[in-house]
Amino acid sequence: MATNGLSQTKVASERADELCQTLITQPTTELIEEGAKLLGQLRDLREFDRLCDLAELVCRLDSMNGKARRLYAQGLIETGKLKAAVGLLECAKLDFDEQHPEYSEFEGLLGRAYKQLFMDTVDPEGIWAETFLKLSFSFYEAAYTRDPVKNFWHDINLAGLAQAAQIRGMAFDCDKPQTYAKAVLENLGPEDPTNQWWYATKAEAHLALDEWADAEQAIRKYIEHKDTTPFALASTLRQLRDFWGIQRKPEGARLLQMLEATLMSRPTPGAVLQIGAQHLREMRALEPVNDEQLQWVAGREGFETIEWYRAGLKCAASVAAITKRLGLRFGTGFAVRAGDFGIEPDDEVLLLTNFHVLNSDGLAGRRKFDNVEIVFEAVGDKPLRMLIRAIVAESGSDRGLDYALFRLNGPTETIKPLDLQREIAKADSKAWVYVIGYPLADVMQFSLRNNTLLDHECEPTGKPPEPTRRRIQYSASTEEGSSGSPVFDDKWECIGLHHAGSKHSRGDVLLQKLNGGNQCGEANQAIWIGSIQDDVKNKKIILE
Repeated sequence: MATNGLSQTKVASERADELCQTLITQPTTELIEEGAKLLGQLRDLREFDRLCDLAELVCRLDSMNGKARRLYAQGLIETGKLKAAVGLLECAKLDFDEQHPEYSEFEGLLGRAYKQLFMDTVDPEGIWAETFLKLSFSFYEAAYTRDPVKNFWHDINLAGLAQAAQIRGMAFDCDKPQTYAKAVLENLGPEDPTNQWWYATKAEAHLALDEWADAEQAIRKYIEHKDTTPFALASTLRQLRDFWGIQRKPEGARLLQMLEATLMSRPTPGAVLQIGAQHLREMRALEPVNDEQLQWVAGREGFETIEWYRAGLKCAASVAAITKRLGLRFGTGFAVRAGDFGIEPDDEVLLLTNFHVLNSDGLAGRRKFDNVEIVFEAVGDKPLRMLIRAIVAESGSDRGLDYALFRLNGPTETIKPLDLQREIAKADSKAWVYVIGYPLADVMQFSLRNNTLLDHECEPTGKPPEPTRRRIQYSASTEEGSSGSPVFDDKWECIGLHHAGSKHSRGDVLLQKLNGGNQCGEANQAIWIGSIQDDVKNKKIILE
């Protein structure tokens, strides 16, 4: 029987953890080979931390495994360890000659690492940015020159780098971006339906030439290809959005919506979409060029996915970062309607978050909350900042409901409270929930994460230890900083308040399963929104 995305992730993750332990204490040739084969699966599932841990051991024990070293470098790049990746790849080039099948991949990843260093540079037009760009160009160019037909994907990166240099006015000895793009199309040859990257590269070349209709067709085939994994989608999305910046044009923004919607809706825990606040505002404000054209490009199912994705973006505008005033984020909250909690006046917009994020004790003992700022980053043309006026209700995190409800001091009329939903689908492999928050509190990104609904304590089958405290569990683990995030069903109605998560690779204490389950496991956990509503209603609050 075929396993679903969750099962694949669980099996691969658990086996990776087992192999990491065994390869330290009792390594064998067979286990080393198994670990090496598992690395590609971990990459496709975007389990990059586990990939790096396992690849470190495989490469220690089999230092001449070129593919393992390449995948190790990919994991390091994806987790932001760029200079470590460069060092690993430079050593790999010394250990293998140009005839080795991984040699061009090493050069391509060196180009990728330096390209990311270029993109991450604070001063995008300074000397360091120019140095990183030129180094990236040199590695892509070396691989492409050696075999233009086989290494066509290196050439499309030359086009992007040439455009980046052109935009920034850098003195750079290279051809025009369009010249490289035309060469890509010549070297691609006839359509290769077995290679999903053929379509991604073709799309990128066409967009470099402003041939948007051809780019749209290629992207659609790429999305529909059976081998296009969440890792592949995320890589293409990052390239088009962060490097090419195609969202500056309506046609490009429409392509990005297709990719982002697909990545967010793919039924696998590997489907993660991180959106910077500015980009999210741009995507929310984007009016479709023509829905009929969009249906033609994306297909009926794809069009419906994009409409669903747009609804999610609207919900994201109601999610706020909770920050130290003039400082870093330390949690997430979201806008709710007072009337949904039995509070008068019923039309006031309130903020809901976790008790363990912020409560009546304030931040650092300052109960007036004057050192706390609430930032709705996706509202209007710029972030909307406001202070906390007062606390309305709360319930502690120790056996309580772990919530805190606040009044806001600011122009809340532009904020739409989230729609709340007390009914929850039956927990099975076809039920999904979605979390919108601020993972890694010091990173300016939204994260929309696709999670399987594992279990819940709600009616009709739930068996909560305390009837007034019903919980929801779902797969995977959100990152630190996600506490206080809303949890949505597949109709973008809020069903819970995210408050806990556990992950074996982080060394967390794993959560006990619900409804009498004796085992513990990796999971996210939320408090059912109905429990919080009932608790607040019982307090019979009237706002002055």
